[in-house]
Amino acid sequence: PTGTGGGWRPGSGEDHIYPAPKIKWYPDAEKHPSIFEGRDKGLKAPSVRVVQNPPPGSAPGSGPRGPRGSLLVSVVEAVGLAVDSSAEGPGSYRVSAYYPSEASALKVIDDRKSAAKVAVPDARRKTREDCVLDYEVRLPFSTLEQFVKVAVYRQALPTDDLVGEAMLPLADPSVEEQTEYTLMRDFEDYGLLVASARLPRDGDPEDAEDGVVSREEPPMVTQPLTDGSAPPSGTQPPTLSRP
Repeated sequence: PTGTGGGWRPGSGEDHIYPAPKIKWYPDAEKHPSIFEGRDKGLKAPSVRVVQNPPPGSAPGSGPRGPRGSLLVSVVEAVGLAVDSSAEGPGSYRVSAYYPSEASALKVIDDRKSAAKVAVPDARRKTREDCVLDYEVRLPFSTLEQFVKVAVYRQALPTDDLVGEAMLPLADPSVEEQTEYTLMRDFEDYGLLVASARLPRDGDPEDAEDGVVSREEPPMVTQPLTDGSAPPSGTQPPTLSRP
């Protein structure tokens, strides 16, 4: 303010102290008068809902954090893989699944690797090959993880060569459907992966063990017919009845 009545003036060098605001502090929200306004009109005071976080160090999937169980990762195939020009014949591939937090746990990743499957030449591109992996693995479910990584390896000695990794977003509902994901390595595209991830549900067996789920079918045993010949491949032998 300016004028002849005194007070602060620009450049005067004088300090002007404003009066302190009148504030009345309340110990908590329930003590504030606004909570009780309208009671004379038949209104009820709103209830205060307190949200408690889980205690530090609690196990993933315990309490309100989410369900217990296993994450079931299924991999159908990897397509468009680059052919190794130095190898003779098609390559053999393996696959593993792990959380990003397990990226340095090499033994865990290796224990989850599938058996090697031989690829076939791509029908459209001579420099590419496809591999049916038919792989399933169970991972301990954790609500702290937002993604699961699926890595494809080319079988080699002394260690397998990483072809690429795909990231499956667990928060996306479509993750439970077979979807194509890009295999990436060093920010480059190295093929496509067809995979899905099934989150745990109520009613799942509690005794399901984590690890690779075998999907190998037992070999079919053929039995000789009465004339000594074997039935055609893929057919069931007839049932013989005794007289």
